[in-house]
Amino acid sequence: MHDISTNLRAEHSRLPSEEELSRAYGMARGTIRHALSELAAEGYIYRVHGKGTFVRARDYEHVIETPRFVSFLDDLIEKGITPIVKVLEVAQGYPDETTASRLGVGINEKSVYTIRRLRTVDDKVIMYSINNLPCPLYPNMLADGNDYTSLYGMLFKKCGVQVNTGTRLMQAVSATEDIAAIFRVPEGYPLMYVQQIVYDGDNRCVDCAYIWLRSESFRFTINMRRHMHEADSAKPQEVRGN
Repeated sequence: MHDISTNLRAEHSRLPSEEELSRAYGMARGTIRHALSELAAEGYIYRVHGKGTFVRARDYEHVIETPRFVSFLDDLIEKGITPIVKVLEVAQGYPDETTASRLGVGINEKSVYTIRRLRTVDDKVIMYSINNLPCPLYPNMLADGNDYTSLYGMLFKKCGVQVNTGTRLMQAVSATEDIAAIFRVPEGYPLMYVQQIVYDGDNRCVDCAYIWLRSESFRFTINMRRHMHEADSAKPQEVRGN
């Protein structure tokens, strides 16, 4: 699937069938199906009923710099909203290639802790997150009886790791069958998908997270200030009449 996620296939080109991909990569169809679902959730491909699966066009990326990093949970609490956090799974396992590269861990060993959580407000799921932490950062995490409500609070309290900076890549996606079941919405429901990479003060990647947000529950406001460009600072030319 590397050629799909790295834009080596043409935009809107049709992918081979699951059976053809299974033969080409030597993988079980179930593994192929799961991989395609992840690519669809991340916005790399899209499905057309009765026609097949196609490569999505490259997106325009608008980069916004902000000096403040705050987690979604902390931001909700600051606004007087206290969601219920439900931990679905905490496990040690093998990372995928992208996660391993970002965290700087081995791909052929159980080198990451994966924490899957839901956040609900008024019995409505507003957020589903999959956080991946590098095992060397906190070797005894599974044995310490953590509640995993606040991962960054846990890392600071237990390891002295202070989250410093982060990057969020956000895009609108349609809910796949698996994600729709988690949110209890129809397949194809509009969601916001966030890839979040978080670093500590030593610029170590301490969390690689994949987050889905219920689109009608979140609104993003961006306050901007225009920097003066040379063209802006030039004096307007005097217009003379005849």
